[in-house]
Amino acid sequence: MAVGLRAPIIAAAPLLHEIQRSLDLSSAEAGLLTTLPVLCFGAFSPLAPLLARRWSMELLIFASTAVLVVAIGVRLVPSTPLLFCGMLLAGIAIAIGNVLLPALIKRDFPKNGGTMTGAYVTALTLGSALPAGFTVPLERAAGLDWRGALAIWGVVPVLALIAWIPQLRAGHRIADIAPRVPLRALLRDPIAWYVTAFMGLQSLGFYTTTAWLPSLFVSHGMDARNAGLLLSIANLVGIPIVLLIPVLAVKLRNQTPVVLGMAALYTIALAGLTLDPEPLALVWMIVLGLAQSATLSLAVTFMLLRSPDPAHAAQLSSMSQCAGYMLAAVGPFLFGALRDFSSSWIVPMIALFICVVVPITLVGIGAARPRFVGARTLPA
Repeated sequence: MAVGLRAPIIAAAPLLHEIQRSLDLSSAEAGLLTTLPVLCFGAFSPLAPLLARRWSMELLIFASTAVLVVAIGVRLVPSTPLLFCGMLLAGIAIAIGNVLLPALIKRDFPKNGGTMTGAYVTALTLGSALPAGFTVPLERAAGLDWRGALAIWGVVPVLALIAWIPQLRAGHRIADIAPRVPLRALLRDPIAWYVTAFMGLQSLGFYTTTAWLPSLFVSHGMDARNAGLLLSIANLVGIPIVLLIPVLAVKLRNQTPVVLGMAALYTIALAGLTLDPEPLALVWMIVLGLAQSATLSLAVTFMLLRSPDPAHAAQLSSMSQCAGYMLAAVGPFLFGALRDFSSSWIVPMIALFICVVVPITLVGIGAARPRFVGARTLPA
């Protein structure tokens, strides 16, 4: 299920130029095509906890994945409006899964949360890395057009639906196992805001670099295919970190050392990419991949560690992802605007450091404090 939360959306990124040329889209329309699902991730995530009080999380995850399959089918119809409708539907479906899968882990694996969170975030990482690196090669090898290449990744949610069928027998609503958690209670909780800010800044950094680093490399003389491959490598090399961080974080009462280590990696990567990007591009992208994998993994882990029960986990996940993806959606635009205004890569890269690395370190230290949302401290 988690692989399917990323692959159908990320697969459109390496095909964007081909889609734009085929449908005669403007740059703004092409940008909207990739931004629309991210906006949906934020706008529709608050629906998930409300729906989970009426129906079981298992049923909702199954239903949202079925909608995702329908969305992929809609994108295959030769119609520009239906392509946008398909991306919109996919974003809504994925928004529900984004919120409910971490809550499901909190409910079903209370003693193995670190291991299962690592497995979950690894699946998200693979769902980003594989389409980024293999969509175009698969398209060319199979002799497909861009619609056929997008359809390839529809196999993932179809297989997930089949695998999920046994889970439908044991579904329970959140209302059956935990009292309702009013959103306004979290909005007054500083720990909830630390976790939300951490998730938002993590998303802002990831989606901004994903959108613009290939262009940075191409402007320094690199082949476009190699630039895309570097992006895929950055995701893949982070998988060991993705697996390690939740297990380590669960063992630590205070996760500040993990936050500081993440910040150090991020700083090294952005400094290298700003000052001398091309000769050591692979090195900088590996370091960046480690940093961003650590932040994503830690963001999801914070949602679980700071929640006393599945109901709080679902509501905190919803709050974090609503604000986080809304923030992430404007990052690429603002970065591009700074690039146009300054006619330089240095200014937007410095701004990225100031607006992402510095604040994410500060809010990360706040989120690392050993407390549950709604409570002063964790039990000893």
